Amino acid sequence: MLKRLCAFIAMLSVLAFAQALGNYTGTWTGASGSGGKIKLTFNGEGLQTASFTLQDQEVKAKPGSFKADGETVTFTFDYEVEGNPLRSRMQGTITGKTMKGKYESVPAGGGAAVDEGTWEVTQQ
Repeated sequence: MLKRLCAFIAMLSVLAFAQALGNYTGTWTGASGSGGKIKLTFNGEGLQTASFTLQDQEVKAKPGSFKADGETVTFTFDYEVEGNPLRSRMQGTITGKTMKGKYESVPAGGGAAVDEGTWEVTQQ
């Protein structure tokens, strides 16, 4: 019985994420008042591409970890700003064609957050 329940829960997680596959565009807003556009692409394995604008400049990111659990997604991507390697940790929820949540940006090698804020994207 427990095996069936676990399998059912896993299937629901896969189905929820399967609805979220594709291209997303939207915005991010930092606690410092900064913000910009964000583009994400998800495939069957998770985050495929990520980019965002920072001071009107596009920053391309390298996808990292990914996890979907029901309507909740958690993922990371790495990038550089002015020669500094950084990692953004994104956590959010999927509701229909929209994903939104919070992020935290930290030095890629570890350390205290250099920025945090919110993000929201819509499936195209």
